[in-house]
Amino acid sequence: MLTLIHCLKSLWSGEHSWNIPVGTGLTDAGVRAVQLVDAMSRIFGIDPQELPEACAHHLDRRRMEVLTSWCDQGGESPMETLMRLMTRRIMRGTGRKLTSQIVVHADGSVSDPVHGRGAGNSRIVARLDLGCEELKLALQYDGSGHLHRSVRDKDSRINAELANLDWHVVRVTKGHLDDVKTLEKVLLDAVRLCERRIAQRG
Repeated sequence: MLTLIHCLKSLWSGEHSWNIPVGTGLTDAGVRAVQLVDAMSRIFGIDPQELPEACAHHLDRRRMEVLTSWCDQGGESPMETLMRLMTRRIMRGTGRKLTSQIVVHADGSVSDPVHGRGAGNSRIVARLDLGCEELKLALQYDGSGHLHRSVRDKDSRINAELANLDWHVVRVTKGHLDDVKTLEKVLLDAVRLCERRIAQRG
């Protein structure tokens, strides 16, 4: 816990930093702090909501409460955290919500083990970086590792299987995150497509 406290102090003071694109609705230091807490939560199994109390003697409680309201145990990488923060702002106007690390199964069912909603019984088709079960909309962040042939082939198989289960998959790259207007258009177009599909099934 002390390591996390020291790292947060370093980020908030500006001692350590890295580039953050626009479009999250947070300050750059705020985004970095969320990325840090997401990573620590995933690696060490920390519940972010317990941090304001646990750090109360070292860090401002109110500031920690605001910070942890943006955090999520499902963030598997800093770029996935960034994608979640950017899409959260965009989705706010749609009335829909994206959830991290939901799991789609071969029988069409969906589970959410990270956030305590079952583990599912049938074969796992995909763990979605972000997904909306209501819309059957999936967002997957593809970093440079996804350029390798074997990974591309796996991604293609997953895309096909998700499509056969009526999911619409959007593959997000760093280019999307560097251009929030492009990301917003792609995401809102995807939401509208999924809503039309639902209306047509009627």
